[in-house]
Amino acid sequence: IPQRPTKQLIITTDWDKVNEIWTGQEGARPGKFWQMVPKGYVKRTRRNHSGAIELIEGNNGSVLRFDTVESFKKNPQGSESSDWDRIHIDEPCPEGQWKASARGLIDRRGNADFTLTPLSEFWINDMFFPRQDTIGRASCWAVNASTTENPYLSLEAIEEYKRSLTPDEIQCRIHGLPLELSGLVYKSFSYN
Repeated sequence: IPQRPTKQLIITTDWDKVNEIWTGQEGARPGKFWQMVPKGYVKRTRRNHSGAIELIEGNNGSVLRFDTVESFKKNPQGSESSDWDRIHIDEPCPEGQWKASARGLIDRRGNADFTLTPLSEFWINDMFFPRQDTIGRASCWAVNASTTENPYLSLEAIEEYKRSLTPDEIQCRIHGLPLELSGLVYKSFSYN
């Protein structure tokens, strides 16, 4: 939880995911936000038309806003004209949504992070792992992790899941290799 007031945006696939993973309060295990936030920190919340929490305001003036790919597709202009200290992309989003939201990082010299399974939206892969014919961004860096490195998952459960996947899906879902790079890839291909 930041000491100074900040504005943060989390983008994920849909409102069910926001509720299930981040802000849900029902059931034995609350969403990630409620597991991490100190008691008494939340000043107010705002719910959207579907009943999911879309905004959390902290007692120190910080704002945490949730947005979804689902919402962006219905109203692309909804991602425009905000300013952010930080954006967290929690699964692949359309490039247009990223660009509209990322414009808001300029005002506050903010930053962003992406945690995702690279199944779609291959522009993300190009941003972090530029090809020879493209220009990379010095401010971008990436960490590629394997599911087997997660200390909270049993190897038996991982192996059982792995048996349900194709070889290309294993490369993506288990080893974090973008789906567009799995399978037959010509590593020494020359555009000339």
